[in-house]
Amino acid sequence: MQNLDHEKLRKAKDPSCSIQELHALLALDDEAINTAIALNRAANRDVLSKLASLDSEKVQQGLAERYNDYPPLYDLAMREVLISDADYVFGLRVNDGYSQYLSKVSNEVSDQVAYIKKYLSSSARSSFYFIIENKERNVRCGTVRLYSFNGESFEWGSWILDENKTRYAAMETAIFIYEFALLNLGFARSEFEVRKQNEKVVSYHLKSGAKIIAEDDVNFYFRIEKEVGLRFAATLREQLSGSPRPPKIV
Repeated sequence: MQNLDHEKLRKAKDPSCSIQELHALLALDDEAINTAIALNRAANRDVLSKLASLDSEKVQQGLAERYNDYPPLYDLAMREVLISDADYVFGLRVNDGYSQYLSKVSNEVSDQVAYIKKYLSSSARSSFYFIIENKERNVRCGTVRLYSFNGESFEWGSWILDENKTRYAAMETAIFIYEFALLNLGFARSEFEVRKQNEKVVSYHLKSGAKIIAEDDVNFYFRIEKEVGLRFAATLREQLSGSPRPPKIV
């Protein structure tokens, strides 16, 4: 019996384990096995959602560890937004040069404070709000969000890079978003909208392999599948490794 339990625990940790096998292991309702599954990169969004509903401190700690294990970057650092970032975020969102194609916000910084407080107080991981930092200069240089979690799909946006951005900031942000969302969070695809007038970003997403699945007078609606998003991230890593000054992963 002990050998059998050890084999099941080993399977729960195995990244080659199938989704069907993970569901079967979940059905055993064993805390140690469920905690191992929480850290297994093979777990998809459905499996992770079921784990999130369990009343187990160890399982929740495993999920928290998974969600805080960020993909390694080069000259950028990512961290979740803090209340102390409210003034910075507000400044970006009311600057027409940065937020021309984003949804409008109120003219009160207090509303940004309230929004961030609400985000930080939520126990449900239904979105992620990141501050992007220039590691070399130790300054903030932008924002990006993951939100609209809908089954196997997520949306990303609120993507702003300011004058403190690094040379490859756009590439590194894309690497982070696709690897974090598709591996750490277990999503199968991303679906998002981009203003038609935002030609630079439209072109960027088309080059990534994202497909236009619909459009209206204002927006293009994109979809990028997991395999395509991860392949794009891998391509960007290859390009960065071949840059004139290869950035170091730390």
